[in-house]
Amino acid sequence: MNIIRNAIQHITRSPLQSISVVSILALTFLIGQLFVTVTVGSGRILSYYENRPQVMIFFKDEVLEDQILQIKAELEKDPTVEQVSYISKEQAVEIYKERSLRLFPDKPELLEFVTADMLPASLGVSATSVDTLYKISDDFQNNQFVESAIFQEDLVKELTRFIDALRIAGAIVIAILLFTAIMLMMVVVSHNIRSFGSEIEVMRLVGAGSWYIRWPFVIDSIIFALISSTIATLGQYLLLPAVKSFSLNFIAAVDIIPNQNEYILYLYGATLVFGVVFTSLISLIATWRKVRI
Repeated sequence: MNIIRNAIQHITRSPLQSISVVSILALTFLIGQLFVTVTVGSGRILSYYENRPQVMIFFKDEVLEDQILQIKAELEKDPTVEQVSYISKEQAVEIYKERSLRLFPDKPELLEFVTADMLPASLGVSATSVDTLYKISDDFQNNQFVESAIFQEDLVKELTRFIDALRIAGAIVIAILLFTAIMLMMVVVSHNIRSFGSEIEVMRLVGAGSWYIRWPFVIDSIIFALISSTIATLGQYLLLPAVKSFSLNFIAAVDIIPNQNEYILYLYGATLVFGVVFTSLISLIATWRKVRI
């Protein structure tokens, strides 16, 4: 109990420094949690596209619906083709309007001038192998009826490059914040040791061991980790619905975090364990040279 009381005295004696440590740790943990969420979510999105390869064939405006349906029927005869879906000009407009309303609910003017004549009819082709999709894409690139043929593997490659860049940027930001947290905690612990210099001398005179003197500073760090982890997880809990909604606006078929509450609990536990170990090590290092018997 004396150790815990001493730890609380350390925190309350320098409230501004304690708030600074909690703030930088909470920000670091929150960004770290968002980084994990992006990693998990992007993995699910990539898996979705990689397991559902598709070629989108967009037709020229002058091509008749009967001609497109005839091409559709020819493709369906191929045993390596799993599915061919037809999207008419009218359906393309409805899809555009639906997505525009979800993404930009306050801008109805985006829908006023969009008509069926402005959007192309298309076929979506899924196959049993990537080689088949490559062949279909190549065959239709120079077709007289086709405006363009887009293979989603190209989208996967672009998406992979974007996600890799995002992960690298996130890792750099987290590394900078962790370094800042280490430096700040070292300064705060050193300051607390100097502030409690007379008390430490008394403990030494009555025979207190070095670990007995160090433990209050370690408990300080554990308290910082507990508070910071809780704040970061609450922030993540509030932000996660917005992140999921943002992803669903673009990829409605993929729920990046299907079990939100369970995910938050796991995230909180992992953050708390990491925070306790991380801050305790910093305190031990900071007190190792400052507190000697």
